[in-house]
Amino acid sequence: MHPITRLSRFALTFMAVLSLIGAVHAQPATQCVDDATTLTVHGDARIERPATHVDIHARFMAREETSAAASNALETRFGPLLDRLRARTEKPMRLLAANAAIRPRWRHDDGDRTLAGFAATRTLRLTDVPVDQAGAWMQTLTDAEADSLSLENYTAQTEAGADAYPALAAAVRDARTRAEAMAEASGQSIGEVLCLHEVEAPSPRPMRSTTLAANGTGEATREPSIEPDTMVEQARITAVFALKSHE
Repeated sequence: MHPITRLSRFALTFMAVLSLIGAVHAQPATQCVDDATTLTVHGDARIERPATHVDIHARFMAREETSAAASNALETRFGPLLDRLRARTEKPMRLLAANAAIRPRWRHDDGDRTLAGFAATRTLRLTDVPVDQAGAWMQTLTDAEADSLSLENYTAQTEAGADAYPALAAAVRDARTRAEAMAEASGQSIGEVLCLHEVEAPSPRPMRSTTLAANGTGEATREPSIEPDTMVEQARITAVFALKSHE
């Protein structure tokens, strides 16, 4: 057989396979069962709930004339604090501390640049802090004279089980309510769910972000009050119900 002929037959076979795959993926949801009268509906849900956990970010800095002096001054404050925090941290919280960064500080006078000293900086992050404990941790870091503090990455954590995905469950209920209304309006009723398809997966995200700053004086007299962010979770599904006639 001529090479061009073999190539043409291979190309035709390949195109046929692609067409078959495309037909399967393009099959509408109503074709998930054969020989059945069905009703296809969408279900949507938007759930708002308070955040349960948050990350705390803190930065510590020391300024001295030499890099060694700046590093020593920083570690004098940071090292003991890190040991105390490690002793208090319990799961699911995690304590992450970055290595020290030392940078020169420059003074600019009439276009001339002169070395003014060095700044040593270390940051730490407490992750997955329960919101009801965040105020106490913020107070501890404020008392340790952190140069800056911020609350980041609010999350709404749930345990595994029926309530782990509230938006998804609400979307399924919404689909059933719509299907029942449509079936009743047409003089019929719905039966069992034949197919379920997740169109938009739940993706919790905060409605707003909150940042608190501390001036490092350590003079706070009471524990900061932390207002948790509100998390928004959206979900959308497609459901196919069996449709039953009243006759």
